[in-house]
Amino acid sequence: MDNQLNRQKRRRRKARQRWIWSCIGLSITIGASIIAFSYLPHSGRILPSTPDHVADVTTAMIEESGSSETR
Repeated sequence: MDNQLNRQKRRRRKARQRWIWSCIGLSITIGASIIAFSYLPHSGRILPSTPDHVADVTTAMIEESGSSETR
């Protein structure tokens, strides 16, 4: 009977350790992904998600494409 209780305790401890190490691994993976994303080259353009600025962005894009054709 005593062996069975010890086995259950060991199983619980191992399961808890697995959860802890899984969380640590996930945190490292997410952190590394965020750092890697910060090193990716960006175009510098951030398109706003609000509809108020859609016309401004469209106008700016048209002006840029028109100015590149005249060069």
